[in-house]
Amino acid sequence: MKTISKELEQELRDDLYSLLNNKNVMMVLQSEERKKQIVEDCIKDLRMLPDSSLDPEYWLTYGYIGHIPLADLILDHLTEEEMQTWEYNYVSRYVVPHKQTYAQALQEVKNGKKKTHWMWWIFPQMKGLGKSERSRFYGILNRKQAKLFLEHPILGKNLCEITQAVLDSDKSPYEIFGADVIKFRSCMLLFASLEGAPAVFKRVLSRNRWK
Repeated sequence: MKTISKELEQELRDDLYSLLNNKNVMMVLQSEERKKQIVEDCIKDLRMLPDSSLDPEYWLTYGYIGHIPLADLILDHLTEEEMQTWEYNYVSRYVVPHKQTYAQALQEVKNGKKKTHWMWWIFPQMKGLGKSERSRFYGILNRKQAKLFLEHPILGKNLCEITQAVLDSDKSPYEIFGADVIKFRSCMLLFASLEGAPAVFKRVLSRNRWK
């Protein structure tokens, strides 16, 4: 059986608390015992990893193994009721910054140059692709949660509208976003992969020959 360090246990607890208790997510587990049980269940899973797998210490270093985010391990141990509550409120973290910055973001795209900071919540990408706190906080865990984002009456509408504005611009995404074009491309790849997603995302990929 693998030995799990105290540092690893603490990182898992920190990620659990960030995932479930953030005020913008509104998923709160009232019982400290319940939180402790989830951590113990996750650690038990890690100890059962086959010897041929990556070292569990590395597995939990806020990265990916096979592009599976750490949070998926935690989500696997939520009850159905906990999961439904968490999913229902998942996209709430994006709504406030959208209301505060979307109009400015759209105007900057139409003007052909991004000047302020809003990429993380306007064009979200898979969690783990960025290392900053904002990238980690606003990263999307999987396609199911990307679908929740796209189906949201504010977030989905805004994403489609501003993506269309990129297509309508006489500037390329490289000119509009500069170094942040990597985030934009990652966002397009994610949402284009969703079944039934609006065609605007695939049109961006096709025009720029992105795969």
